[in-house]
Amino acid sequence: MLENSLRWWRGWVAFEAEGAMPAALLDAAAKRGVALWNIRRKGLVLHATCRAKDYARLRRPARRAGMRLRLTKKRGAPFLAARFSNRWGLLAGGVAAVLLLQLLGGHIWSVSVSGNAAVSEETIRKEVAQWGVTVGAPIDELDIERIRLQALSQIDGVAWLTVNLDGSVARVELLESDTPPTILETDTPSNLVAKCDGWIRSMTVYSGESMVKTGDAVTAGTLLVSGASIGDKRLLLRRSLGEIMAQTEHTFTVTVPLCDTVLTEEAPFHRATFSFFGWDIPLFASSPLPDVYRSEQTERFPHIGDVTLPLGLRFDTYYPQTKRAITRSPEEAYAEAERRLRLWEQTAFRDIQILESRYICQRDASECVLTGQYLCLENIAEEKMILVDD
Repeated sequence: MLENSLRWWRGWVAFEAEGAMPAALLDAAAKRGVALWNIRRKGLVLHATCRAKDYARLRRPARRAGMRLRLTKKRGAPFLAARFSNRWGLLAGGVAAVLLLQLLGGHIWSVSVSGNAAVSEETIRKEVAQWGVTVGAPIDELDIERIRLQALSQIDGVAWLTVNLDGSVARVELLESDTPPTILETDTPSNLVAKCDGWIRSMTVYSGESMVKTGDAVTAGTLLVSGASIGDKRLLLRRSLGEIMAQTEHTFTVTVPLCDTVLTEEAPFHRATFSFFGWDIPLFASSPLPDVYRSEQTERFPHIGDVTLPLGLRFDTYYPQTKRAITRSPEEAYAEAERRLRLWEQTAFRDIQILESRYICQRDASECVLTGQYLCLENIAEEKMILVDD
């Protein structure tokens, strides 16, 4: 292997010698100190290999031996350098790349996070970035123990965290803490009161004394379950727990004008940024952004396995939004009002069962008013603490 490496750096050539006296050529090469290898003969043709600088020394002995030489292959560093002798840009680029790799080898190229499930990766990255774990940061300035202690004190739900350096990749590894079981606190006395008007359909009382029964109609603020009771001629206070399911009524109104001003999106425009080891280089002419817009960001960074390289492109797409006066037909106004009412229902009745619903629409020349009336089944019990004077 060492001999082949030396031959490559010096350069070697393969040649053919055709004639009747190949032995005379070999004897003359040996006398002149010309080393030949890979010698073989096919018919009248002799094949051999020698150092590039020795090939010219074989021409005279070949003529004397009646042999005709012809090059078949040229390999090695001298020929490679000659091929690129007029392309100094490639050589300079190669040298610059080697120097750049040496310079950036002591910096973080990529940051990965593993072991998280409940805690978001973005939260972890932001926290460790405050202590130097970010793309482009010098590796020798990282204080792993300090990072570990600070991150554990700042990030809730993390029981263990460390940063392992794998070459130029900083791998943030962590273990999340187990969620402690919910401990039911029963020492603080409380009552259950109605948070809205309703007709009680069912009752499940776990603790406390019931003050109403199934079938009763109650108003907001009515005492449903009391945490105070008399036992052994003294007042006993405890926490009230239970579920009081009642039939309730709710109303919500949406107003949509026929003549309105809305935000509309215009044709988007893009801005590209070249990111290199944490430095962002804008690839666009500076110009002010519109007053109102919506934006989206995409990234294109090359990967090697699971490692993201620290150079790539970041694209920001902006959607300018302008105010525009519109005129709705009565049908369009009703459709918009219904859409808004449906969105409100999804939020307001997330934990409430709707038994019946109906919409009442009132229209005039300027607006559409849509009112939703709902008959629901929900837990109306609301806990109120009992204040006890010392």
